Amino acid sequence: MLLVALIEVPVSLLILGVSLLLMLSIAASDVGFFHMAVPLVGLGIMGDAVRRLIESRRLWSFE
Repeated sequence: MLLVALIEVPVSLLILGVSLLLMLSIAASDVGFFHMAVPLVGLGIMGDAVRRLIESRRLWSFE
C-alpha cells in the first residue's frame, strides 16, 4: 500500500502541473473554440489529479 502511494503522489503532481501549464498556455493564446474547451478539460484533469492525491493520502495513514 505504501509503495502504491509513493508512486501515485509524484504521478498525480506531474499530471497536475502539466494540466496547469496546458490551461495557461491555451488561455494565453486566442484559438477560438479551444480557448474555452481546453481549459475546461484541464480543470477536469486537475480535479482527477487532486482526487488521486487525496486517495493516496488515505493510503499513507496507517489506521
